[in-house]
Amino acid sequence: MGWVSDVSLSAAEAETHNILEDAYNVSPRVGVAWQLFGPMGRLLKSGAFIAGCPQQALARVIRRHRFDAKLLVLSVEPNNTIFNIAELTSAIESSTIDDISLLYRLPAAVPNVEWRAWEAHWLGTVHVVGQSDVATRLNRCISVACLKVRPWITCVNAAGIDGRVVALDDLSDNSEFKSYLSDLVLQGGTVAYAQTQLNFVSELPERNVADQTLSYTPIHSRHDLEQWVEDNRQRGIVNAVVLGDMSLLAMLLEASCVDEIVHHITHRVGDADSSVSPCIDLDRWTLSHNRMMGDVSRVIYQNPAVNALLQ
Repeated sequence: MGWVSDVSLSAAEAETHNILEDAYNVSPRVGVAWQLFGPMGRLLKSGAFIAGCPQQALARVIRRHRFDAKLLVLSVEPNNTIFNIAELTSAIESSTIDDISLLYRLPAAVPNVEWRAWEAHWLGTVHVVGQSDVATRLNRCISVACLKVRPWITCVNAAGIDGRVVALDDLSDNSEFKSYLSDLVLQGGTVAYAQTQLNFVSELPERNVADQTLSYTPIHSRHDLEQWVEDNRQRGIVNAVVLGDMSLLAMLLEASCVDEIVHHITHRVGDADSSVSPCIDLDRWTLSHNRMMGDVSRVIYQNPAVNALLQ
């Protein structure tokens, strides 16, 4: 989704809009933003970051302003996947904050015992402001990562019109394709790739938008895949990208380890030495986007089970 400004918003709505815009500008997929206010609605400090990155800044800011902070506004309900809950709640309790506004409450199915238990006994007020469609879309990946206790996983692959596997680096002369893939990787914390996509790895960023080093991991087997997912779960990674081929996509589907499929169909004929893509049934997946980019068509599917989980 592109960000659209609305000059007709009320003052309160504009403040909400600004926080969500801050989160979106950091990452449309996993951006988190916050604002801390003092008496008379005076803004003391604001910040934004990528969910899954080590985050202590907010707790430090609250402690620094503990004698004049009154209101904390968060783009999403705190969860240990996003914040260190013990550290955050300790900072809040040490301050004069008496009001917390959440722009998005995580789905009830998301395990969030520590925050919700603290919230139930805190003497201040916690309320949800709006829970708009924009906030819901912005926090979709975060919600799934918190619910599944693993990263949101996007698999990117390509095939020719003849059904043969096409390496992603064969499409790198398409500037829109390359820009999209680079942006996707920049918002993540880790990348896995099929051996057929090895050459494309060297064309991608070494660090993400949080200036963290991106890890690139080859996947040769189901064991490799499961180990990669577990390693990222333990690291608290929220957003991950797989540079796949159709065989790796089939493995991801079998392991129920993919939430989004970004498939590219090129009018170029696949390499005669490459294999024909296995038949994969995506009839039950939701088509969310379709775009032509010269001789390449990008089709994005999302796992329909995700919508049920987020109800």
